[in-house]
Amino acid sequence: MKYYLHRISNHIDWSHPLLEQKNLLSIGWVDIAAKLEHFISEHQNDWAKVPATVADYCEKEWGSIPRSRFGLQRFLEMEQGDWIVVPTWRAFHIYEIVSDERLVPNLIENDLKDFKNWNGISPIIKDGSIRPENEENTELDLGFFRQVKAIERDIDRGDYANASLTSRLKSRQTNLDISDLEESIKRALNQYKEKRPINLRNELKKKLAPELQKTVLEMKGPDQFENLIERYFEQNGASVLRPAKNEPDKEGDADIIATFESLNLMVYVQAKRHDKDTETDTMAVNQIKQYVEYKSNNDDEYSNLLWVISTADKFTGDCINEARKSNVRLINGEEFSQMLLDTGIKHL
Repeated sequence: MKYYLHRISNHIDWSHPLLEQKNLLSIGWVDIAAKLEHFISEHQNDWAKVPATVADYCEKEWGSIPRSRFGLQRFLEMEQGDWIVVPTWRAFHIYEIVSDERLVPNLIENDLKDFKNWNGISPIIKDGSIRPENEENTELDLGFFRQVKAIERDIDRGDYANASLTSRLKSRQTNLDISDLEESIKRALNQYKEKRPINLRNELKKKLAPELQKTVLEMKGPDQFENLIERYFEQNGASVLRPAKNEPDKEGDADIIATFESLNLMVYVQAKRHDKDTETDTMAVNQIKQYVEYKSNNDDEYSNLLWVISTADKFTGDCINEARKSNVRLINGEEFSQMLLDTGIKHL
């Protein structure tokens, strides 16, 4: 029995509900699944040959060889009984592989008959790939699937993941063999079931953050919210610039630029003061991304981080997708409140 970490980030408005509703864990590589008809049968006795086959196909088709081909090998190597840790936003799920079948879109067609994605759109299978019913020419990069069952979902990272597991959950690779963390995973699961958080400090933050978030929402006007963000960065040692709103020839928008001189690091922030129950949309991501692209020639000696801080609880699915593609960090009202508690509110 092995333990894997598997990050499902392709088309999250489809892949996450497929996991939750249909117990189908997914990965990309739809080209391989749809166009190499006997791919599974030709490799099932030696999954170590997968990267070479994928490399040969990609070099012929695209002229490049992706490193992520090893992630596909690990995905197909997973065996019945293996545990899969699936990171999500501020939490993680634990699943178990329940079948040694390696599935492609044509083999899950029956599972999709009553399925809708987060936006209420049904899928169809066409030419060996999954497509939205309202956009039949749009091929979703969801190529291979494994049947799983949930052991536990939505385990809070801050409360139940120790330092080793927390560090591994931050990995940006598609998947990893994390069998060395067996004890950490089982401890997190057991303490979650017993409702015994690892860290009392995190439990207090979790209880205090909603009250602080409520106070932030009661502030009048966006200026006070931006002032709070400015003080947050200053308390963490940054110098802060508030760009002029009428900057000539400006593209996009940033409300705060925090510079950590000793690190040659700049954090560009788009602040959105939205109602708690609304969802912040892609405009915020596009604004900060375009602004940094506009400014990048002037700041080449610095590394850049792009943040969107919103007082709302949620971000739209499209916003989350765009943020992942553009490496933009999304921070909602509760998370920002916890960040303020971490920093301390003495001088805020």
